[in-house]
Amino acid sequence: MKVVALTGGIASGKSEVLNIFMRLGAFVIDCDVLSREALQPCSEAWWNVVRKFGRGILRADLEIDRAKLREIVFSDDEKRISLERIVHPVVRQKLRERLEAIKTLTSENAMAEESEDDDVIVVVDVPLLFELGMQHDFDSVIVIYASEEKRLRRLMNRDKIGAELARNMLKAQMPLEEKVKLADHVIYNEGSIDETEKQVRKIFQMLTAQHDI
Repeated sequence: MKVVALTGGIASGKSEVLNIFMRLGAFVIDCDVLSREALQPCSEAWWNVVRKFGRGILRADLEIDRAKLREIVFSDDEKRISLERIVHPVVRQKLRERLEAIKTLTSENAMAEESEDDDVIVVVDVPLLFELGMQHDFDSVIVIYASEEKRLRRLMNRDKIGAELARNMLKAQMPLEEKVKLADHVIYNEGSIDETEKQVRKIFQMLTAQHDI
């Protein structure tokens, strides 16, 4: 089983690329989804976040209002770091559990079919891969690149937020140009979906070919 990290700047198109990998046959894990699972109402992390940031971040159904929380943490670095310290350990544990489940499922399937499970590819979307020093936990790293101007527009349109908050969210991450230098593979998500998919297919073929060596 080869476990590959997918990362990039915020609003660089990671979810789109993750979906392409899934269509090609890879298992995928989205750490943004895991972070939402970590903050399910009444979970330990949920209580810690509510105690830290107050009841004002809750909706009437006890779900955390992500828009309100985002405005708080992306206007104050210390508060953002406090949130990350609560959520990231839970996300890492959930990631380990997902990977173990995939390993078990594919191993059992390989035994039943008297085949090998070495050709299994797992792509994990980790937004803060380099910021958290997690790049060495993976067999290889893919970085998605898109210009800051394009990401700014995408972010404002996607999240319905103003330019100031969007810029603060971009600044909270390592510059994308630095991430590109640390990547094993780079996807340039500046053009059409078809152009992006061609790059993803090429990388997927390279990853699967490495198993056959």
